[in-house]
Amino acid sequence: GGGSHAASCTASGGWSGTRAVEGSALVQPQASTSYTLSCANSAGQSVTATAQVAVDAANPRPPVGGLTARATPQGVRLDWNPVTKSGKWVNGYYTGWFWEDFPPEAVDMSTMTHFIFGRYAPGLGSLPGGRAGELMEGAGTAHTQAEDALIAKAHAAGTKAIMMVGGEFDGPGFMAATANPQIRAVFIKNILDKAEHKGYDGADIDWEENLDTEQGRAQALALLRELRTAAQQRPRYQANPFEISWPGFWVNTNFQEILPWHVEVAHAVDRFNLMTYSMAGDWGGGWLSWHHSPLFGEAPSHPTSIASTVQAYLNAGVPRAKLGIGVGLYGLFYNNPVTGPRQAATSGSNGGDGVNNYRRLREDNAFGQPGAAYHWDDVAKQSYISYSQPWWRASDAPVTYLSYEDERSIAEKGKWVHEQGLGGTLVWTINYGYLPQQGGTNPPMQAIKQSFIAASVSGYRVYRNGTAIATVTSGATYTDASAPSGNHSYQVAMLDAAGNEGPRSAAVTVQVP
Repeated sequence: GGGSHAASCTASGGWSGTRAVEGSALVQPQASTSYTLSCANSAGQSVTATAQVAVDAANPRPPVGGLTARATPQGVRLDWNPVTKSGKWVNGYYTGWFWEDFPPEAVDMSTMTHFIFGRYAPGLGSLPGGRAGELMEGAGTAHTQAEDALIAKAHAAGTKAIMMVGGEFDGPGFMAATANPQIRAVFIKNILDKAEHKGYDGADIDWEENLDTEQGRAQALALLRELRTAAQQRPRYQANPFEISWPGFWVNTNFQEILPWHVEVAHAVDRFNLMTYSMAGDWGGGWLSWHHSPLFGEAPSHPTSIASTVQAYLNAGVPRAKLGIGVGLYGLFYNNPVTGPRQAATSGSNGGDGVNNYRRLREDNAFGQPGAAYHWDDVAKQSYISYSQPWWRASDAPVTYLSYEDERSIAEKGKWVHEQGLGGTLVWTINYGYLPQQGGTNPPMQAIKQSFIAASVSGYRVYRNGTAIATVTSGATYTDASAPSGNHSYQVAMLDAAGNEGPRSAAVTVQVP
């Protein structure tokens, strides 16, 4: 105001140089980038603004690698590496404070793309003691007895190792650790120092409380953005960028809960997973009994499902390729007289993962109790047990209905994530599926691997000079017998089970005599 118009402007961040005091610029970044403009007037006063441009992965299917081409008497012989992985992520949480029950040698790292070690936490949060900005150990003896072995084992399997920072009830600690730029810088340095020392590839920022105020939300965004910027200054994370993930909440369809802030968080992180489990309970009058982690079937009286939660985030503008769902390897029970979903929820319920995890349910013979009958809800895509004879679990009231996650419901979730072009899933927790009495198997995690990580490749499409010339339905080789003489460029793309084409490979050129 007052005639003090800008005399000059300078660009920084993803662009640079002197800029006109007003105008426009076209940018085409390959990845998410910030653009900053500072303008000053002749009196030396200046203003600065930053715009964040988010870039989405356009094609979520994996590319084909290893393509070679050579001229032979029979034609141009092409070979490539078969696509074995879908490109979907699995963020598997490991509860280090229970490490003796699930030791490093028992963990199959091929069942996940990202191994998340739980946990570290901000001081003044859920752990006793500590100071603002301090990073505290929250896994007891696992930090000395198991953590290093697990990180090494993950890396040996080609799985990323991620440190979990925070968890339930750490909101106050995060607020204290991000209260101003100085304390944030200390907290971020503590995270990155620990990550670099241990060999972590990224951090999962598990901040769940104190996000209902403008102040809390602004501090969370500042933490995520400044953590990314600080990591980029370190050589260790320049070659392999520091990966940041964030777990968000499921949505009650009776309320519009997704804000522009959620979209900003999604743009600030690499993976935005949703904790889509424990989605029902005895919420009081008028609610009907429902499922632990239903894929579909929400209604006003049982207002939760994974599909409706995902749709709410997509509608708000969260990019599909950044969004993951959540699989909780446990269940939820209701007490007598509720015997299934969509009944008047007049009784108590328990959705605790300690008492209802897959291993505990198997060990307590939940599926073999007298009067236990297995059912499949084909709307919700969830398994459940009805007990015609109430099951008395220790001191708990009589259980008559148990909704839980199993291999069948996991397969449906994986199929849907592929169909929707979503990014992947988190798993809470990988420990819960481990069955030491059954030879140390982990049936739910094997189902996760099969349903999310394994590629559903139906074939490959071959391109010569940008034009599709063939579809290969078996093997990873093709001979182009009709290539005329001259220089030709070849590319190959995968086809998924639905016939959708993945991105084309890097081109290889061959001279045909």
